[in-house]
Amino acid sequence: MRRPVTNLTEKRIRDLALGSGIHRDEQVRGLMVICHKSTKTYAVQGDVRRNGRHVRTVRMKIDRVDRMGLNEARRRPRA
Repeated sequence: MRRPVTNLTEKRIRDLALGSGIHRDEQVRGLMVICHKSTKTYAVQGDVRRNGRHVRTVRMKIDRVDRMGLNEARRRPRA
């Protein structure tokens, strides 16, 4: 099931309810905010491919929202 993609902003992230699930960014492919029960986390997700075939999907935590800004989180997956 694909999650809806939204234009994440600092205000929208602050307003996200805890426990509301995954919210994907439309500007950086694979970037998302995961709203857990007690915290919000930036994460990035991508596919691993070998010889053009999908092997698996990998998700990696970047950092908590209260420790890092959105601009820094958008730079991380590109690096």
